[in-house]
Formats: sequence, structure tokens, C-alpha cells
Amino acid sequence: SILEVRGEKEDAESWRGRAAGLRQRYASGWWSEALGRYAYFASADGRLEFEDSFWSALPPLYFGLIPAGARRDATLKRILNREPENIETESYLPEIFYAYGADDAAYSAILKLADPAKKRREYPEVPFALIGAITTGLMGIQADARTRTVETRSRLTGGTDWAELRNVPVFNSRVDVRHDGR
Repeated sequence: SILEVRGEKEDAESWRGRAAGLRQRYASGWWSEALGRYAYFASADGRLEFEDSFWSALPPLYFGLIPAGARRDATLKRILNREPENIETESYLPEIFYAYGADDAAYSAILKLADPAKKRREYPEVPFALIGAITTGLMGIQADARTRTVETRSRLTGGTDWAELRNVPVFNSRVDVRHDGR
């Protein structure tokens, strides 16, 4: 975390503990076995609300709130098999799909968002989300500030032989990354 990089290890550990507690609370208390999904929000009186919207599945996946297993698989399946409600929601799909190993779905979502005929693709979230999904998802570029290392992992699909990014800013330098196949 940024706190560790700044040498604030106790604060980092405190925040990490709080985050783990929230993840545990969400994973254990917000699931409805009858509905097969997590609550979307808690009302002011603490009552959990279960919307069946596409959007309601995105935040817990995006923020890594759901531990591996059947519940996470069910949540991911809810968005793999439905059309997003709007471009804002759709822009998060490639990154989420890459994070959970749905590489073909992620690549397909990138192509849909980048299609010149796509309505509202100039919306600000779309190009930023595409750049992020291509960089960290498709090309798998991950930088670790604590160790000042960069790793990559190809997530190319069968339809793409190679991909390359050049001049990616990392730390005080720039890197070029090329993947040929998986």
C-alpha cells in the first residue's frame, strides 16, 4: 500500500485489518441464499436491499469483496450472461472479466467499447477504462512500488497472435511490453 511505501507500516496494517473486517462482514452477512445474490445496499434502518440490476453485481467484483467460490462464480455469471444497462457500467466489464479469468469475455468487451459505431463511447469513463483494461488486463502489466518491479502476463485470446504497448510510464522510466500468444 502507499502507506507502506511511505514507511507508515502500523497505519497500513490498521487499514488492512479494517478492510478485511468489511470484506468478511459483506461476504458473510449480505448474501441471500434464496435469491442467489448479494444485497446491493443497506437502507438507513439497516435493512438489506436486493436489486436484480446488472450494476449491483459490479462493485463487489470490482473491489474484490467476494472470496473465491460458488458465490463469486454466481455473481460473475450474472454479468457474463446479461447486457449492461449503460455505457458507464459497460466500461468496467473488461477489467472485471480479466480479474476473474474470463479473458475471452474481457477481450470481446474491449472490442465492443472500442467500436467506432458504439454510441456514447466518447463518454470519459470509456477511454480511460479501455486503457486500464488493455494495460493491466490484456497485457497484464503490474507494477510493485515496494520492490520497484514490473511483471507482465499475457491474456491474449486465440484470435490475437500478438500485442504490444510502448512507452508505458512506470516509476521514473518507460517500458515496452510485447506478448506473442499466451
